[in-house]
Amino acid sequence: MKQYKNKIIIGLLGLLLLVYLWPILTITWPQMRANNGHYIDSWPDSMSNFLFVDQFIKHGTFTYDEPLNQALDNIVHPRSVNIHNDQMVPMGFLGLLFVYGPLGRVLTTYGVLILSGLLAVLAVYCFYLIVSRLFNQRIGWLAAILLATLPSWLYYAQLPMLPNVLFLSLIIFAVHFSLQITSQRSAPAWLSGLLCGLAIVSRPIEFVWLGALIVIPALFYWSEIKWPQILRFVLALLLPASLLLLANQLLYGNPFYLGYFNLALPDPSTIWQRLPTAFLIDAAQGLIAYIKLIVAPFGLSWTAIGQSFNDYFIKLLWPYFSLFVVGCLWFVVKWTTGRQPFKFWPKQQLVYWLVTILVGLWLVIYYGSWQFDDKLMLKLNTIGISYVRYWLPLSVLLLPGIAYLLDSLANLLKKNWQRYLLLVLVLLPLIFFSVRLAYFAKGDGLLDQRTVINDYYQQFAVIKGLVEPQAVIINDREDKILFPYYSVIMFNGDYSIFEPLKKINAERPLYYLSRINPDMYQQVKLRLQNLGWQMEPSYVVDKDYTLYRLELISN
Repeated sequence: MKQYKNKIIIGLLGLLLLVYLWPILTITWPQMRANNGHYIDSWPDSMSNFLFVDQFIKHGTFTYDEPLNQALDNIVHPRSVNIHNDQMVPMGFLGLLFVYGPLGRVLTTYGVLILSGLLAVLAVYCFYLIVSRLFNQRIGWLAAILLATLPSWLYYAQLPMLPNVLFLSLIIFAVHFSLQITSQRSAPAWLSGLLCGLAIVSRPIEFVWLGALIVIPALFYWSEIKWPQILRFVLALLLPASLLLLANQLLYGNPFYLGYFNLALPDPSTIWQRLPTAFLIDAAQGLIAYIKLIVAPFGLSWTAIGQSFNDYFIKLLWPYFSLFVVGCLWFVVKWTTGRQPFKFWPKQQLVYWLVTILVGLWLVIYYGSWQFDDKLMLKLNTIGISYVRYWLPLSVLLLPGIAYLLDSLANLLKKNWQRYLLLVLVLLPLIFFSVRLAYFAKGDGLLDQRTVINDYYQQFAVIKGLVEPQAVIINDREDKILFPYYSVIMFNGDYSIFEPLKKINAERPLYYLSRINPDMYQQVKLRLQNLGWQMEPSYVVDKDYTLYRLELISN
């Protein structure tokens, strides 16, 4: 019977893996093979992560050389990368590169694209084991089903070069191994610490609530914790952290700098001057500035927090949020009306509810104040909006509470068929809701993104057939299509880039790829004429994009 059950579990996990790898198998791999390994994604961050993972696989480095940058004041680069010492370096956090880079040397550039889907499936299974340990096996099964089909998890598990699913998978693995720690077994402590360290390296900005995830259970189970196991956990955790400091020194010139910092400022510039513009920190506040850097780097606006949480969490995931609230109330009412002394409440479940509420509040306050400058992103995205990614840990934390509620409701019924019917009547609409949001969201749903990626590859094929490989292409948002096959320069109305470009006019063909309308074309053309450049339409790429050849006006 147990062997039969294991086969069912393996079969279900295999089916889930196929679902998560669907875009890779049907779009990404075929298109990459047809385009000599050129990787295109809708997300600039994905393009950047793939670039540096590919660099590590092929050359053992997380840098990318662009010979033109030394002569052109470091303007030749796409979005989502930074420049240090005339080299392109990662702008994002390094955890994904640390994990996928070494694994990619075994799996190859193509194989590394399956890692997010594979880790997501393994995380679902470990989530089942964790929740079964905290509650019971039935609730564990329900929680695993809820995670496997959670809209945001279902969506981001299919985006192979974004770090969010990797980050949460590492946390789930770390929690799973932490529950296996005993005085006789040391391996789980090492593994839990290592995985937790990799999670922190994947998103160092999350270290406060990850610390709470460690400290709160430790306080509840302090008498059962053995110091040798704590030491093993901490030493293993410090290994990825030490590698991060070393990598930061090599890539950014300072162990405490991150890829998001402004590395173009000359030394000696303070860390405050190099912070991203989204960080609203006043260095003159002294100690308060350091506290704000940790707890409220984006400011603190209760209005913005309420609006963001309502618009991008409650409204977007309203069935899950509603069921969790009811489940939380059910737990409290059950144990208070039963008149059981607090000390007899199930400790492991109390830890879950406390962690979920405190970590949830932290995430809502921390990210809710962040006001994004990219209005086009806010307008066009639904499930792909950044808030959904950053609140993915909160979404996952809600699921055991929902599973607890469903199991409690099912237990009110006397017959098994009634219980199963109730669960089916709740789970099927939830799954339908999830699939609809993940796949059919207008603009950024997985089905629309499938069309977008195909269109991008068609545009790339047309451009590749028209433009010389050595050309430099100026663009506004099309770097994710062109780079790294072409050298790219971001324009976005910054006319200062055209002065240094005069140095290479005779050496490299220059183009501007844009979808500007006729009126805007005349404005840009006139402005460039005043700067000594001639801009004429050269090629029509498709109904949206035109390539303009740029040449210096002869005196």
